[in-house]
Amino acid sequence: MTCRSLRIVAVAFTLVAIGATGQARAPQSVPEDFVVRIERTPCYLQCPVYSVTIDAHGDVTYEGTRFVRTKGRQVDRVLVSRVAELYEASQRIGVFDLRDQYRMVRATDGSGAAVMDLPGTIVTVTAGGRSKRIEDYFGAPGSLKELERHVEEIARTNRWVSGVQQFARLR
Repeated sequence: MTCRSLRIVAVAFTLVAIGATGQARAPQSVPEDFVVRIERTPCYLQCPVYSVTIDAHGDVTYEGTRFVRTKGRQVDRVLVSRVAELYEASQRIGVFDLRDQYRMVRATDGSGAAVMDLPGTIVTVTAGGRSKRIEDYFGAPGSLKELERHVEEIARTNRWVSGVQQFARLR
Protein backbone atom coordinates (compact mmCIF):
# COMPACT_ATOMS: atom_id res chain seq x y z
CA MET A 1 0.00 0.00 0.00
CA THR A 2 1.35 3.42 -0.89
CA CYS A 3 1.58 6.40 1.47
CA ARG A 4 -1.26 8.08 -0.41
CA SER A 5 -3.46 4.99 0.01
CA LEU A 6 -2.70 4.88 3.72
CA ARG A 7 -3.68 8.55 4.09
CA ILE A 8 -6.95 7.94 2.25
CA VAL A 9 -7.75 5.00 4.53
CA ALA A 10 -6.85 7.09 7.61
CA VAL A 11 -9.09 9.95 6.48
CA ALA A 12 -11.96 7.57 5.72
CA PHE A 13 -11.57 5.93 9.14
CA THR A 14 -11.60 9.34 10.83
CA LEU A 15 -14.75 10.37 8.96
CA VAL A 16 -16.52 7.18 10.00
CA ALA A 17 -15.42 7.66 13.62
CA ILE A 18 -16.62 11.27 13.64
CA GLY A 19 -19.98 10.46 12.06
CA ALA A 20 -22.71 12.83 10.99
CA THR A 21 -22.64 15.00 14.13
CA GLY A 22 -19.11 16.23 13.47
CA GLN A 23 -17.98 15.06 16.91
CA ALA A 24 -15.92 11.99 17.62
CA ARG A 25 -17.97 9.14 19.05
CA ALA A 26 -16.69 7.55 22.22
CA PRO A 27 -16.84 3.77 22.24
CA GLN A 28 -19.76 2.42 24.25
CA SER A 29 -18.55 1.21 27.61
CA VAL A 30 -19.52 -2.31 28.57
CA PRO A 31 -21.02 -2.77 32.03
CA GLU A 32 -18.78 -4.82 34.31
CA ASP A 33 -21.55 -7.40 34.77
CA PHE A 34 -22.27 -7.86 31.04
CA VAL A 35 -22.66 -11.50 30.04
CA VAL A 36 -24.31 -12.99 26.97
CA ARG A 37 -25.05 -16.70 26.76
CA ILE A 38 -26.44 -18.80 23.92
CA GLU A 39 -27.71 -22.32 24.66
CA ARG A 40 -28.64 -24.63 21.80
CA THR A 41 -31.18 -27.23 22.93
CA PRO A 42 -31.97 -30.73 21.65
CA CYS A 43 -34.42 -31.63 18.93
CA TYR A 44 -35.93 -34.90 17.73
CA LEU A 45 -33.00 -35.45 15.36
CA GLN A 46 -29.26 -35.03 16.01
CA CYS A 47 -29.11 -31.30 16.62
CA PRO A 48 -25.98 -29.93 18.30
CA VAL A 49 -26.48 -29.30 22.01
CA TYR A 50 -24.08 -26.81 23.59
CA SER A 51 -23.74 -23.40 25.20
CA VAL A 52 -21.36 -20.51 24.72
CA THR A 53 -20.90 -17.59 27.11
CA ILE A 54 -19.00 -14.33 26.62
CA ASP A 55 -18.42 -11.96 29.52
CA ALA A 56 -17.46 -8.28 29.78
CA HIS A 57 -13.74 -9.11 29.92
CA GLY A 58 -13.81 -11.16 26.72
CA ASP A 59 -13.72 -14.56 28.39
CA VAL A 60 -15.45 -17.20 26.25
CA THR A 61 -16.69 -20.46 27.74
CA TYR A 62 -18.08 -23.25 25.57
CA GLU A 63 -19.79 -26.39 26.93
CA GLY A 64 -20.44 -29.12 24.35
CA THR A 65 -22.97 -31.78 25.31
CA ARG A 66 -24.29 -33.81 22.35
CA PHE A 67 -23.83 -34.05 18.59
CA VAL A 68 -20.86 -31.68 18.58
CA ARG A 69 -17.26 -32.17 17.51
CA THR A 70 -15.92 -31.12 20.92
CA LYS A 71 -17.69 -32.29 24.07
CA GLY A 72 -16.95 -30.71 27.42
CA ARG A 73 -15.58 -27.32 28.35
CA GLN A 74 -13.39 -25.10 26.18
CA VAL A 75 -12.21 -21.59 27.01
CA ASP A 76 -10.90 -18.73 24.90
CA ARG A 77 -10.71 -14.93 24.89
CA VAL A 78 -11.94 -12.29 22.49
CA LEU A 79 -11.13 -8.61 22.26
CA VAL A 80 -13.15 -6.37 24.55
CA SER A 81 -14.02 -4.31 21.47
CA ARG A 82 -15.87 -7.39 20.15
CA VAL A 83 -17.70 -7.68 23.48
CA ALA A 84 -18.69 -4.02 23.08
CA GLU A 85 -20.23 -4.93 19.70
CA LEU A 86 -22.40 -7.53 21.40
CA TYR A 87 -23.41 -5.16 24.17
CA GLU A 88 -24.32 -2.46 21.66
CA ALA A 89 -26.28 -4.96 19.56
CA SER A 90 -28.23 -6.15 22.61
CA GLN A 91 -29.08 -2.55 23.49
CA ARG A 92 -30.00 -1.69 19.90
CA ILE A 93 -32.54 -4.53 19.66
CA GLY A 94 -33.99 -3.74 23.09
CA VAL A 95 -33.27 -7.20 24.44
CA PHE A 96 -34.79 -6.39 27.84
CA ASP A 97 -38.07 -5.44 26.12
CA LEU A 98 -38.39 -8.65 24.06
CA ARG A 99 -40.80 -11.40 25.06
CA ASP A 100 -39.56 -14.18 27.34
CA GLN A 101 -40.63 -16.88 24.88
CA TYR A 102 -41.11 -17.34 21.16
CA ARG A 103 -42.78 -20.74 20.89
CA MET A 104 -45.89 -20.44 18.71
CA VAL A 105 -47.02 -19.41 15.27
CA ARG A 106 -49.78 -16.80 15.45
CA ALA A 107 -52.41 -16.38 12.74
CA THR A 108 -53.92 -12.99 11.90
CA ASP A 109 -57.09 -13.96 13.80
CA GLY A 110 -55.04 -14.38 17.00
CA SER A 111 -55.15 -18.17 17.08
CA GLY A 112 -51.89 -20.01 17.52
CA ALA A 113 -50.30 -23.36 16.85
CA ALA A 114 -47.36 -24.92 18.62
CA VAL A 115 -44.43 -26.24 16.63
CA MET A 116 -42.73 -29.38 17.90
CA ASP A 117 -39.31 -31.04 17.62
CA LEU A 118 -37.25 -28.08 16.43
CA PRO A 119 -33.94 -27.17 18.01
CA GLY A 120 -34.31 -24.28 20.41
CA THR A 121 -32.05 -21.47 21.50
CA ILE A 122 -32.01 -19.81 24.88
CA VAL A 123 -30.47 -16.34 24.94
CA THR A 124 -29.54 -14.84 28.29
CA VAL A 125 -28.21 -11.30 28.59
CA THR A 126 -27.09 -9.66 31.83
CA ALA A 127 -26.11 -5.99 31.94
CA GLY A 128 -26.39 -3.13 34.38
CA GLY A 129 -27.89 -5.23 37.14
CA ARG A 130 -30.64 -6.63 34.87
CA SER A 131 -30.95 -10.08 33.36
CA LYS A 132 -33.17 -11.36 30.55
CA ARG A 133 -33.69 -14.99 29.48
CA ILE A 134 -35.41 -15.55 26.13
CA GLU A 135 -36.53 -18.92 24.78
CA ASP A 136 -36.26 -18.80 20.99
CA TYR A 137 -38.06 -21.88 19.76
CA PHE A 138 -40.04 -20.51 16.82
CA GLY A 139 -41.08 -17.09 15.54
CA ALA A 140 -38.51 -14.85 17.25
CA PRO A 141 -37.73 -11.49 15.62
CA GLY A 142 -34.91 -11.35 13.11
CA SER A 143 -32.97 -8.98 15.36
CA LEU A 144 -32.74 -11.66 18.06
CA LYS A 145 -31.61 -14.22 15.47
CA GLU A 146 -28.93 -11.78 14.32
CA LEU A 147 -27.71 -11.33 17.91
CA GLU A 148 -27.47 -15.13 18.24
CA ARG A 149 -25.42 -15.35 15.03
CA HIS A 150 -23.19 -12.48 16.14
CA VAL A 151 -22.40 -14.20 19.47
CA GLU A 152 -21.58 -17.44 17.63
CA GLU A 153 -19.38 -15.58 15.14
CA ILE A 154 -17.41 -13.66 17.77
CA ALA A 155 -16.94 -16.77 19.94
CA ARG A 156 -16.04 -18.78 16.81
CA THR A 157 -18.25 -21.55 18.14
CA ASN A 158 -18.26 -23.42 14.85
CA ARG A 159 -14.72 -24.75 15.48
CA TRP A 160 -16.11 -26.80 18.39
CA VAL A 161 -19.52 -27.62 16.93
CA SER A 162 -19.01 -28.46 13.25
CA GLY A 163 -18.04 -31.82 11.93
CA VAL A 164 -21.29 -33.35 13.12
CA GLN A 165 -24.29 -33.40 10.83
CA GLN A 166 -26.26 -30.24 11.49
CA PHE A 167 -29.80 -29.67 10.36
CA ALA A 168 -30.98 -26.31 9.06
CA ARG A 169 -32.84 -24.27 11.61
CA LEU A 170 -36.34 -24.03 10.24
CA ARG A 171 -37.28 -20.79 11.91
